Amino acid sequence: MNILVIGGSGFIGTALIKELLTLGYYVRNFDKNPSLDFSGLSTIADVHDKDALKEALKEVDVVFNLAAEHRDDVRPGLKLGSDLTIDFKCVASVLPVVLPQG
Repeated sequence: MNILVIGGSGFIGTALIKELLTLGYYVRNFDKNPSLDFSGLSTIADVHDKDALKEALKEVDVVFNLAAEHRDDVRPGLKLGSDLTIDFKCVASVLPVVLPQG
């Protein structure tokens, strides 16, 4: 099975890719940031680049969308502000490209 992890260069994505590889899946990472652990499996591009995303989706069976802007300070009570808006825009960019692929 071919799996694409969108946003796989972060903490959660790295752990997911490690586990999927351990289970024997063929995995690729699509992220705007380079992966320190999986550079050979990565496409460096932004989720808003529809052509790059379409290319990365070729022959993919499953997509995990972890794309998100984040900050390191996640203390309770801090306002989400524009981070949440940006995350919704990431999903809005991915869905129209992924859904027609089946």
